[in-house]
Amino acid sequence: MPLDAVAIVDSDKVSSQRLVCKLAVWSHGRIRLLASQWANHRLGNWESCPYSHLFLGSLEN
Repeated sequence: MPLDAVAIVDSDKVSSQRLVCKLAVWSHGRIRLLASQWANHRLGNWESCPYSHLFLGSLEN
């Protein structure tokens, strides 16, 4: 049994919490990155769109 595995077994709860936290942070960042890339691709220059401010206003409300 590798030393890493022993350490994980000894602090299983702490390790799983850290893993979940890392995964959550990574996936959140990844989703934001993909969403911004998709938006840029789909909308082109968003600021030049005449409806962009109306759309952003409706999102905020």
